[in-house]
Amino acid sequence: MGGQVRIKYILICLLLAAVIVFVYSLKCDRSDKPPTAAYRPPTDTWVTIPRSVHTTDTVTKTLYVPIVQTPPHDTVFIGIDTAQILREYFTNSLYKEVYSDSAMEIEITDSIAHNRLVSQSVRYKTKIPPVPPAVQLWAGVIADTRKTTGVALYLKDKKQRLYGVGFSTDKSVCFSVAVPLFKTGGTR
Repeated sequence: MGGQVRIKYILICLLLAAVIVFVYSLKCDRSDKPPTAAYRPPTDTWVTIPRSVHTTDTVTKTLYVPIVQTPPHDTVFIGIDTAQILREYFTNSLYKEVYSDSAMEIEITDSIAHNRLVSQSVRYKTKIPPVPPAVQLWAGVIADTRKTTGVALYLKDKKQRLYGVGFSTDKSVCFSVAVPLFKTGGTR
């Protein structure tokens, strides 16, 4: 049953992704304009800004000529506590994530030091109670007022009925059938 739910979930996710790609493709500009250069952050103090220049010859074409400009400088000073940064760098930090649903609870614990994952542990706990066996076989002892003893085997079925057969020391055989009189939470 869980496999069918997982397949349905995967199909729904794929369908949703296809719809998102379709809607995004509708919003894209499909004109025949040539692409403009993407902005790149300055590596030094120079920034290239694309600018188009039109020239006319027997064939009309557009040339893109980059113009170099110097951006304005602005210096910002931030108070930095180096000791605090080093203290956090050398500290072993623990992060715990807990994921839970109706069937299972998963706990993931990560230990991080020196900006690296040092250790990771995963613990899980199932929330589904164990199912008792449908049929149970019991063994017992027989004793009566005639001072005879013996052994007995009992079989308990799905409907909580008890069937038994016993053998005593005086070589007699006894059979028994029992039904429950009370159930948990009320009478029968």
